[in-house]
Amino acid sequence: MSKGKKKAVAPTPVKLKLRTAAEVMNRLRWDDGAASTGNSTIMIGYDDRVNGPMEKQLDDFVPISHGGDIPEHRIWYFRRQLAAVSDSEDGGSGDEDDQALDPSARLSNLEIDDLVLWDRLGRVDKLFNSSGDANKAVSMETIDHVRSAMQNMARLEAEKKERRLLREQEKRRKAQRRQARNEALALLGRDDASKSSPTKQEPAAAAQRYEWKQTQHYEFSFYTEAWVAATAQAPSSGKRDASSEEFQVVTWNVLFDLHNDRETNKSDDEVRQEIAALV
Repeated sequence: MSKGKKKAVAPTPVKLKLRTAAEVMNRLRWDDGAASTGNSTIMIGYDDRVNGPMEKQLDDFVPISHGGDIPEHRIWYFRRQLAAVSDSEDGGSGDEDDQALDPSARLSNLEIDDLVLWDRLGRVDKLFNSSGDANKAVSMETIDHVRSAMQNMARLEAEKKERRLLREQEKRRKAQRRQARNEALALLGRDDASKSSPTKQEPAAAAQRYEWKQTQHYEFSFYTEAWVAATAQAPSSGKRDASSEEFQVVTWNVLFDLHNDRETNKSDDEVRQEIAALV
């Protein structure tokens, strides 16, 4: 080799930049004929920090810039939603319970590959062909994410239905207990249906419930030095009823007032005079 010639170097292949998830969302939202999706539902596969792989419909997805909670870097793939297959069309395989818990059980890897439109991990882009290979297969890791997401979504839906069923059962049990209680009270001659039901009481019944009733009370007599029964007397027609501002209550603290009076050597007559002056 002569000194003036340089060794030929093979050109380094340029790695094409994969279109972002935001660009894919805009294409799917505004281009009805993108990737021949037509009116089919588009699902977004993302990483949920609690449940693992999850999916959300494109129409329900809210970006972070608009108050959403799923950042773009946690989006893994976009796929078309598989149309529901009835049991009659499926031929009745007999594994209905397994398929309800695992909808991906009826899908092969090739079918999932055909549903995926954009794959971040496998650098597959069937919308813009930004990866440079329109026939590139979806990565196996993404296929596993699709299966896990379908399983998680089915599990959460089954748990939601179970919680709703438990709430309905609890409501029925409460209604049965309430009915049994009312029947037992009816046998005892009591009608407490108004207490168990939130019906509005009549004004007359409410007034009767909160009306003032005379009750027994006691007064301490300084002459007998004992508590004696007393009955409240209705005011005479010639006297005006005392208002709330004129009414005063005088209490006698047996533990402290009497103890302090004895310490100051006050007689009972002096204590009575002080109480009379307060009244």
